[in-house]
Amino acid sequence: MTFIEPHQQYRTNAFFLIFIGLLIMLAVSGIYIYNQNVQLRHEVNFQQKHAATLQLVNADQKNQLYKILDAENVELVAQQKQLVKERNPRYLTLPLNSLASN
Repeated sequence: MTFIEPHQQYRTNAFFLIFIGLLIMLAVSGIYIYNQNVQLRHEVNFQQKHAATLQLVNADQKNQLYKILDAENVELVAQQKQLVKERNPRYLTLPLNSLASN
């Protein structure tokens, strides 16, 4: 005589469905995490290249600034603007005791 236990089969089917569902969720989350990792690496690489170009631009601008502020260029600009170099400049001076009283 054979005994049929219908509830036993439903339990194993439910267990396998849950197990397969978990495997699918793990696979999808693994693909998502891998995709995020690749995107992050591309973004870091792009930002490094962008930082390198900004460093070059900064160096060029510093070079231009140093050329402008060079002593020879300052004298040329002064001649173009017809400025006269003061030989004996007089500076504003304050007595020492007036500074200490403040």
